[in-house]
Amino acid sequence: MRALDYLNEVDKQGGCALKWHLERIAGNSDNFRRWEARLVTDWKLLEKVKQGDKECYSKTRRGEKIHASLKDWGDLGPIYQELVRPRLRPSSWYPPQGA
Repeated sequence: MRALDYLNEVDKQGGCALKWHLERIAGNSDNFRRWEARLVTDWKLLEKVKQGDKECYSKTRRGEKIHASLKDWGDLGPIYQELVRPRLRPSSWYPPQGA
C-alpha cells in the first residue's frame, strides 16, 4: 500500500521526512506531486512543516490514526472490505471458525 509506505517513511525519518525521501517512494517528482496533492491537500494525512531552513512532511493527527489502521490492515482488511460492500456475503462464503 503506497500510502502506508509514505507514512512509514515519515516515522523512519524521525517524524519529519524531506521531500526527496518521499520522492524515492514515488519514483519521480511528477508522481510525487500527485501523491503530495492527495496526502497533504485531499486526505490531510501529512502536512508541510518548516524546520530551520528546510521544509519537511510530518503526519497530522488524522495521519497518525490512519497510519495505525493501515498497519493493522492484515487483520482489518477483510472487515473493511465487507463494510464497504453494498450487500453482505452469504455466511457459506466464510471459512469455518477455528480452521
